[in-house]
Amino acid sequence: METTAFAFQNPLLPPTICKSDGIDMHGNYIIPAMGRVFHVRGDGTSVTTYDDQYSENSSDMNRRLWPSVASVLPYTAANRGDQIHVLPGHTENLATADSWALKAGVKIIGFGHGDNRPTFTFTTALSTVLLNDAQVEIHNCRFLCAGPAGTDELTVAAPFTASAADIVFANNYFQVGIDADQLCTAFFTSTAGATDLQIIGNEVTAAAAAAAVTSLFTFVGAARLKFIGNDVRAGMGNAGTGLLQFITTASTEVRVEKNYLENWTGSSTCCLNMHTDLAHTGVIRDNDCRLTLDGAVTPILIDGSSVSVTCFRNYVVNQAKELGILTGTASS
Repeated sequence: METTAFAFQNPLLPPTICKSDGIDMHGNYIIPAMGRVFHVRGDGTSVTTYDDQYSENSSDMNRRLWPSVASVLPYTAANRGDQIHVLPGHTENLATADSWALKAGVKIIGFGHGDNRPTFTFTTALSTVLLNDAQVEIHNCRFLCAGPAGTDELTVAAPFTASAADIVFANNYFQVGIDADQLCTAFFTSTAGATDLQIIGNEVTAAAAAAAVTSLFTFVGAARLKFIGNDVRAGMGNAGTGLLQFITTASTEVRVEKNYLENWTGSSTCCLNMHTDLAHTGVIRDNDCRLTLDGAVTPILIDGSSVSVTCFRNYVVNQAKELGILTGTASS
């Protein structure tokens, strides 16, 4: 949208025009303190774009309605503050390894509510989104990490891997399993390079307990992780594997707060597992945890002589409606 700009206006000349990539001051341009904004909408059958007569160097590139996130990413620039606005009803398949050529500092924002939000479907076993560029943000999108319901057998190996600093996942929906032969194996893994990772306000769910994933969130060296306000409901293939697990390298100054964590595989005994004897530090508080298994269980498992994590105000219940109290040898 073009708007009239009044700054530095010469009354003897016609109004200047402000575009997303600069203010035209009669041949001289003032570049705003922000990146470009690109718009995406495609429904698999029809796409609206500007004519091909526009040069790739033209300002009209910003006003083109792009058919997919993948198609617009090559025209973004790293660390410029670019934003990709994905409009309601957009659908897009993620069919290859490293499906999105992300760049540092690019923000992907979905518009709409509920099922009308942009929907991205992983369609092959090797489909991935690699978060290997710093300060990438993804907001308010839907990801079908095991394909659409009712398709043929599909096991998506590792939909998301984060390996760069300052990644943000906020207010997204993730479907991690449909049934016993349609699910993902290792939903989200962070490496030690993914410092200051923020996973906030997301919903992660499986359609049935039979869709038991091998691992859901696996954190390796997750320094200053913020895992806050998420609704996580899924089953695990291994009884002692938590929905969140911290392994291999110590995760320091982590904050796991105000989440709902429900592990609904019948034999599962854990929601959060920080059992490896590593120098983990941080706070785990105000989480609601539920397990399907009756009887004595340890929903939040923190153990090992090197661990120094503070736990308080975590609420736990099992299927028998028995409240659990967390005790640990190294938590404080």
